[in-house]
Amino acid sequence: MPLMPIVSRPHWAGMLLAACLAAALLSGCGDKKDGKTASQVLAKVNGDEISVHQLNHVLARQPKLANAPEAVRKQVLDKLIDRQLAYQQAMKDELDRTPEVMMAIEEAKYDIIAGAYLRKLSAGQAAPSREEAEKYFNDHPDLFAKRKIYRLRELALPNGLPQAADVKTAVAQGQSLDAIAASLKAQNVPFQARIAVQAAEQLPIDALARLGAAGNGQMVMYEGPQTLSLYQVLESQARPVDLTAALPKINEYLAAQQAAKAASAEMKRLRETAKIEYVGELGQPAEAAAPAPAASPAPAPAPATPDSALSHDEAAKGVAGLK
Repeated sequence: MPLMPIVSRPHWAGMLLAACLAAALLSGCGDKKDGKTASQVLAKVNGDEISVHQLNHVLARQPKLANAPEAVRKQVLDKLIDRQLAYQQAMKDELDRTPEVMMAIEEAKYDIIAGAYLRKLSAGQAAPSREEAEKYFNDHPDLFAKRKIYRLRELALPNGLPQAADVKTAVAQGQSLDAIAASLKAQNVPFQARIAVQAAEQLPIDALARLGAAGNGQMVMYEGPQTLSLYQVLESQARPVDLTAALPKINEYLAAQQAAKAASAEMKRLRETAKIEYVGELGQPAEAAAPAPAASPAPAPAPATPDSALSHDEAAKGVAGLK
């Protein structure tokens, strides 16, 4: 069973993701344009055309499919055909006129257009410099030069529960993970537990130094905004990543950070210049708008060779539990 989220996604990243999903639903349904050549049409569904541009649009939003083989492209086309069939039937049933669908379409439109503005802001940001990337690399040795792969026992529970304080006390007293889990179970406290194989970049960055220093059998507690997590190290192995291999991901992360800061600053500016009136039950604005959360740490590239020392079954368990 997967753990509760430990680090929240950035607000703007979530907004952009919603925009992409909305675009996938709204783009190209029943699109018929004059002058479309036969070579641009990949399929006709009861007369409605699906074009190569629609297929390429879907593939472009999924970088892993950028150079997809013909068989994969055919699978994506079949999904577009299924979508078109469902769209046609929904239109026959006049589902587009139901309040729920009309509201969803309106919300999707706002997300798409607002997302386009945020992408415009992002595109205007300067690329991270080599010096910035090298500084990030040197400032985070646990992600790169001292990177490790861990096999962990994990236990997580909502940090807002009254019993969370008891768990912290139990950890301070040196109680075992089994004893803590048994106590929570006896009190019917909801918690989640698993054994997982995870790389450093898949773990909370603030816990990495302690995890790196922990020996086998030792436990590390991490207190996140919403989740209290306990990690017992079962095994760890060094898997360092050098600067050359790390640079692409570091640059990607730093660019995302810059985009998030630019979006936050722009929203602050727009709020200051806009006339905003709160009406009704929620008429009182929050004391202060919450700042955009920091992006997740830049992940290290996957090792070129498999982690053979960790068993295949253990790795499979870890992958199954990852989000």
